[in-house]
Amino acid sequence: MDKQSLTRLKINTYSNYALLFIRMLVSIITIPWLLKGFGEVGYGVFTLAFGLLASFSFLELGAGKTILRFGGEYRADRNKAKFKEAVNVAVNLIVYATGALVLILLLIAIFHRQLFTISELSFEESLAVFLLATGFGAIVFFEIITTNLLHAFENFWQRNILLLVKTILLLFLAFMVVNEKFDLVHYAGFVLAVEVFFFAGDWVLIKRNQSSPRLGFR
Repeated sequence: MDKQSLTRLKINTYSNYALLFIRMLVSIITIPWLLKGFGEVGYGVFTLAFGLLASFSFLELGAGKTILRFGGEYRADRNKAKFKEAVNVAVNLIVYATGALVLILLLIAIFHRQLFTISELSFEESLAVFLLATGFGAIVFFEIITTNLLHAFENFWQRNILLLVKTILLLFLAFMVVNEKFDLVHYAGFVLAVEVFFFAGDWVLIKRNQSSPRLGFR
């Protein structure tokens, strides 16, 4: 391993650990703030709605690993046609998976009162949170594409900076909640907006990466 590669490896490793520590610290701070701002029921509804995504992560069917694998192969053989074909297959899988995810989450949103006992929030308020969580889930699934493209071409520390900005924004949102500036629906909407910003940032990093081939998805 040459000196430049070793330096890059150290930066990537240190930035990963630093970010992990910061995110843990922010979680310790923000959870009590959100509980105080929303109450147990409001915080529970938010956690339930936005946490449903993890239950359906299997829908991506390994598309992310496909991008990561063929990205590594492209760096070795520079076979753009093979890499492009693999990425297109993975992207199509994620598009279909996102469609299925959105349909499932929409059905849960519509029938959430029948599925869960939520008595202290109005139907409109809890429905809005579930619908915003549906949009959030769609963005997170599309981030499978950008995350694995960036990892395939070793954009670790650059993406960690983006994740740090996202973490700071979420800390600010929680601060606004505890100071009664945002209600539950507004907070959920801003969390979705932050995720959209993060997704756009991923694409900017991909476009700026000189070692990544230009891809035309179909």
